[in-house]
Amino acid sequence: MIKIHRIHVDEKSFSFYISIFSLFFFYLLPFELESQNLNKQKKWKIDYENSYIRFSVPHLFSSIEGEFEEFKPIKSNYRGTYRSLIQNGIRIKVKNVKIHQNVKNEILSRSFFYADKFPEIKVLITNLVPFSKNSEFFFISFKIHIKDINKEYIHIIEFKNKGTIHQLKGSLIIPRRDFQLEGNLLLNYLILDPYVNVTYQIILKYE
Repeated sequence: MIKIHRIHVDEKSFSFYISIFSLFFFYLLPFELESQNLNKQKKWKIDYENSYIRFSVPHLFSSIEGEFEEFKPIKSNYRGTYRSLIQNGIRIKVKNVKIHQNVKNEILSRSFFYADKFPEIKVLITNLVPFSKNSEFFFISFKIHIKDINKEYIHIIEFKNKGTIHQLKGSLIIPRRDFQLEGNLLLNYLILDPYVNVTYQIILKYE
């Protein structure tokens, strides 16, 4: 036989428990849920205003200089650690390029980037190794995909962790012939250097 024990709660205690429950349910619980939702909405994003990808090719008079004005991440699973950069990358829209000299049509033509057929350049990070513990300099391995040609390179990158702002900065030299960026006879006459110099800065913000 089940015995039922009555618990006596006086009126003051009952009112106190009701007040605590109301405080939690109507005030604290919504605040906790809102905080969780805010944390879920935050993620690492590229700060395009302070990021850039620039290139230059020395030629007969000075140099051909340009800047890619549109690029987007291939993946968005960066978690704030340098290891989570591996297998992330960017897609660069070739046609959205700002050229400082009047050679844009030639740079986008079939003899160079061939932008009509190959509208994107893809860069994918394959490995990242720090010089030493707590170092801001890393060896970075990455693949570049231009005109259906894949090449892998290794160079040095600077990676700064500033809390909610992370900075990736570096420069490299790419042989033009690796991607058949030969140009026509006129462009080859002007361009004396067989390499393309690339400088970049990618700023990631947690917001």
